[in-house]
Amino acid sequence: MPRTPDRPPAWEPGPWVRSSHSSAETGTCVEFAAPRPRRGAPLGGTASAEPRVLLRDSRHPGLARLALPLGEWAALVRSVRGGAL
Repeated sequence: MPRTPDRPPAWEPGPWVRSSHSSAETGTCVEFAAPRPRRGAPLGGTASAEPRVLLRDSRHPGLARLALPLGEWAALVRSVRGGAL
C-alpha cells in the first residue's frame, strides 16, 4: 500500500489571552491560546491534530505549556467558574 504524505495539522494556536482570573497580587497569571483554523490547511489535517487549547504561566512564557483537548478545557473553565479551583 503506498504511503500518503502527512498533512500539517488543520489547527494552530491563536493569540495569547490573559485569563480574567489572573491576579498580579496573588501571582496567579495564566494565559491561554484557543485553537483556530490554520490558513490554507484543509479541515481534517492529520488524525492527531485534534484542536487543543494551550495554557502557560504569563510570568514565564518560555517554560512548559499545557495542551488541553477542547472537552478538558471546557471542564477546567467550569471548575474555575464554579469555585472548585
